[in-house]
Amino acid sequence: MMAEQGASVAITGVPDDGVVAVADEITSAGGSAIAIPTDVTNESQVEAAVRQTVEKFGRLDIVVSNAGIQMHNEDRNLHALPEEV
Repeated sequence: MMAEQGASVAITGVPDDGVVAVADEITSAGGSAIAIPTDVTNESQVEAAVRQTVEKFGRLDIVVSNAGIQMHNEDRNLHALPEEV
C-alpha cells in the first residue's frame, strides 16, 4: 500500500526468498523497493538494513516494526522495550 502511494520501500525480514518476492512484486508494478534479508534478532543486521535503506533512498522516514513478538499481559511501547526483547 505504501508503494502504491508513491513511497520507496525497503522490505526486510526472513525468509530471504519472501523478502525478495515482495520487493520484486512492488518493482514489477512500477514501484520503488529493495529487498534486504534481515534477522531482527541480530543487531548488526538491523543496523546494516537501516544503512542500506538510507544509502539507496537518501533517508528513512517511517519504520513499520512487524516482528512476530508477543508479550502476554503487557502493553508497552516499542521504544520502551529492552534491546534483547
